[in-house]
Amino acid sequence: MIKISIPIVLGLCMGVNIFAQSDIPSLSSGIGAFEQEDYETTIRVLARLIETENAISETHLPEAHFYLAQAYYQVSQNPEKAPLYPEALLRAYNHLMASKATSTQESRYRKMTDVALEVLWPAIYNTGVEAYNQKDFNRAVVFFSKTRQINPWFFEAALNQGYSHWQLGDTLAAIKSWNKSLELYRISPKEEHQIVIQETLLTLAGAYSERRLPVEAKNFLTEGETLFPGKYAFHEAEIILYTQHPNLQPGPDQRFLQMVSDNPYDLSAKMALAHQLETSGDSAAAANLFQEIISQKPQHFEANRHLAAYHIRQAIQVQNQANPQESLPTSFYNHLEKALPCLKMLYEIQPDNAEWLRQLTTTASILGLPEAKEYHRQLQAVDR
Repeated sequence: MIKISIPIVLGLCMGVNIFAQSDIPSLSSGIGAFEQEDYETTIRVLARLIETENAISETHLPEAHFYLAQAYYQVSQNPEKAPLYPEALLRAYNHLMASKATSTQESRYRKMTDVALEVLWPAIYNTGVEAYNQKDFNRAVVFFSKTRQINPWFFEAALNQGYSHWQLGDTLAAIKSWNKSLELYRISPKEEHQIVIQETLLTLAGAYSERRLPVEAKNFLTEGETLFPGKYAFHEAEIILYTQHPNLQPGPDQRFLQMVSDNPYDLSAKMALAHQLETSGDSAAAANLFQEIISQKPQHFEANRHLAAYHIRQAIQVQNQANPQESLPTSFYNHLEKALPCLKMLYEIQPDNAEWLRQLTTTASILGLPEAKEYHRQLQAVDR
């Protein structure tokens, strides 16, 4: 992640003596220490003053909070002092808000607090970036969240808070932050955000798919295709989505039919269409597509798995419908013969998977093939 520049207005409200010193000794000494750039003394004096009951009048409370906020900010920007005050920026924020809350509507502190917050949030955001790059994702969440409290329109803070939650495994929180970043992008789309928005849409689609919410996942992919026409990543992700959730479409999607027609070598589109056909009950048409895929790519694992399963199911169906007093129909053996090469390929791809060896042994034995003995010997060795 990349940090952002802190506005030049910094010197106007976070590091210059703006107001006259108070006549309250403790407050004056705290502000005097600030003018001498002794920020740690300022922190000790003003923090104690604020915490002590009745030590300062309500009239001077906004001033104390404001200068204490400035002191915390200054130590946060000092490489030697910052490690001693890891929460300095958050404390600066809290005291600026306290200054604003205790001042009147017409108070100069209320106005200067607004300016100071505009200086503060980039520093808070940059601290979040540092935490993220150091893989301290919990800390990153805190600082990105605080950035958004001050500047709810800052796209990067919402986006990166989402990535921080994602790294922590908090999918729901990540989705919430990313949805907000998308909302901000829709309001004010910027060219420099296009790549990261594409990644976010794809990630959101994947996250919703994993949570078994394929309709929501599809909506993000559709939005991506609308915002960024021609980006193949969204097309590819949609194919994967339909493959994982074939019930998403009650029948074959006309777009996939067109894709397969336009490009017979698009195996991903063929697999998605085959899954849809299978789910809609047209298993024979799906089997034909699986066979086409295997003819183009013999080692396609999923196509071999589905085609083997189809022919074994068909063989079982023929067996169940046959007259037990008669020999099994030829179609029973035909289906097993068609399943056999798929099972061989599955075993070749996954030689450690005993299930393929068991099915090979059974199928070859029923067909009376000589290799059945070798399969049986291998299966016995595995079972030991």
